[in-house]
Amino acid sequence: MKLRLPFIVLAGLYAYLLAYGATYNGMLNPASQVGTIVVLGLLALAVLVIRRGIRPGVTLFDASLLFWIGAFALSTLANLDDFRRISIGLWFMGAYLLGITCLTGLLRGGALKRTHVLDALLAGGVLMVVFGGAQLSLGLQSATPTLVRPVGTLGNPNSLAGVIVVLLPIAITRLLTVRAPLGRVLLTVYALALLVLLAASFSRGGWIGGFTGLVVLGLLLAARGGYLSRAGVSRWWGARSGRGRGIVVAVVAAGIVGLVAGAIAFTGTFSLGGRSLDLRTFIYESAITQFAERPLTGHGLFTFGAGLARLNPTPPTEPHSHAHNLPLNVAAELGLVGLLALGLSAVAIIVLARRALRAASSREYRLLAGACAGIVAFAVHHLTDQPAMNPAVMVTLLLALVVVIAPEPDGAESSGRAKSIISRMPVRLAGIVALAVLLLTGLSASLTYSAYYDTLVGGVRDRAYVPAADALTDIIARDPDYAPYHFQQGMLYSVAAAEGDASALSGAAEAFAAYTRLAPDYTFGWANLAGVRAALGDASGAANALRPLQTLAPDMLVHWRETGIAYRPYDPDSPFAADNPLLPNIHSVQWLMLGVPRVFAPQASDPLPDAVWALLDG
Repeated sequence: MKLRLPFIVLAGLYAYLLAYGATYNGMLNPASQVGTIVVLGLLALAVLVIRRGIRPGVTLFDASLLFWIGAFALSTLANLDDFRRISIGLWFMGAYLLGITCLTGLLRGGALKRTHVLDALLAGGVLMVVFGGAQLSLGLQSATPTLVRPVGTLGNPNSLAGVIVVLLPIAITRLLTVRAPLGRVLLTVYALALLVLLAASFSRGGWIGGFTGLVVLGLLLAARGGYLSRAGVSRWWGARSGRGRGIVVAVVAAGIVGLVAGAIAFTGTFSLGGRSLDLRTFIYESAITQFAERPLTGHGLFTFGAGLARLNPTPPTEPHSHAHNLPLNVAAELGLVGLLALGLSAVAIIVLARRALRAASSREYRLLAGACAGIVAFAVHHLTDQPAMNPAVMVTLLLALVVVIAPEPDGAESSGRAKSIISRMPVRLAGIVALAVLLLTGLSASLTYSAYYDTLVGGVRDRAYVPAADALTDIIARDPDYAPYHFQQGMLYSVAAAEGDASALSGAAEAFAAYTRLAPDYTFGWANLAGVRAALGDASGAANALRPLQTLAPDMLVHWRETGIAYRPYDPDSPFAADNPLLPNIHSVQWLMLGVPRVFAPQASDPLPDAVWALLDG
């Protein structure tokens, strides 16, 4: 029972994070946000304080983490003017680093076993698979049967694929180590369900990553059996009967046909609307441009989206928060130092994986092979997408990763001196201090966000837009550099003005002006400011707000001039009805944004006076 408790705790925690706590649903809910931070903080504190069953140590991967910390620090210092945006990325990176430290310490000390972690991954993914299967089934059973892209519990099919590519090889190798018939049946069903959901996700990066992971798994298992050499293959082939050889030939032939058909189908997806290759290439080019602008330090964590908006007219292009390619994203945000940390981490993982595989027993080898294949699948997937922006996906990787990089007690590799140094109280104290910083900053931001959320809920529900906007003033004072708070205040005032309260226009103008100072790369702020200024009769102010759009979104200016609207007409009845389906949406904190297409304020759907265009042209 003592050995099962860690599995129960870890499986329960991972199931919660994957089903809700670390998904966008959970992170956008203030109550669960605070609860998740507190629970994770208490568990991390217990690991840092309790010595029994925990053994800190030093591996090559631990050394690579120092380079990551250096990259974060150097990039932040070089981009202090964008610190508020960067701080979001720093918080998550700090949480991930602390999580790796705690888990590796538990594995080294014997409080956790590799099987605990791998079984926790599989058990925690059950609810995700059930939800994904239900979504797929409901689509097929609808009045007009449709093959929907399931999202599981993660809200996005690419995120679902990001988890599946890690779990799939682990499920297969766990199947190879289970002897109980029931366990074999359940794991077989589980693995098949993962395959079906991966195929239905229509995540092409997930398909490539999943296929690569399965190939790597096959190679690792074949290497253990000695079947990668000509002699090994001949020996294996000679041991097969005539019927067995026929089955092998049929399977290989079917596999080749399947690969060819899959390649043809995969290539054909690029001709589908909304799935063409050029939807990625402009993002990649923007990442390369951002890297060229600041090759040493990058622009800072979590800044790629702003850079993309600055380099591309939006509309017509869509905003994205990441580069859809992990190395390019690291290059744009952290520069050469970040790429060095990424490269060292990859080398460290490969070295430690080889060491662990060589030292493993037959059963452990299979389990490690599954974890290694899952990591490779994750890495390949992240060459064409970045579902790890969803913390639930990143947590999945970390759990698979620690199985490979953290030696269990009988294989601990740290030197006696290293263990002595790393085990001293100052080091534990440093971990506790880091945890305290994460908890305090996380809780502070969450409590402010909670007040913001409640204010929006009340304002939208009661159609009390001006009181809600006024209430945001106190919230903004707590976190004045967080641009979205200013934007939403401007939206509240502008909607109130559109519904007849002209006195709200001045508040909207001030809020949008503050937003454009903090987020000058986003089209929406300038367009809204121009519309509001024009409504106030300030032609000069409106023209000044339009000037940045000559670079950021010239097509939108042409559209506004020719049609009289910046993008699409404002529908005052759309976002605010009590029974509106937007209310329970995962983006519920963005009701006002979703209610007005492309986050344009109502005033941006009005024609601008000729005087504004004359000033702009002059």
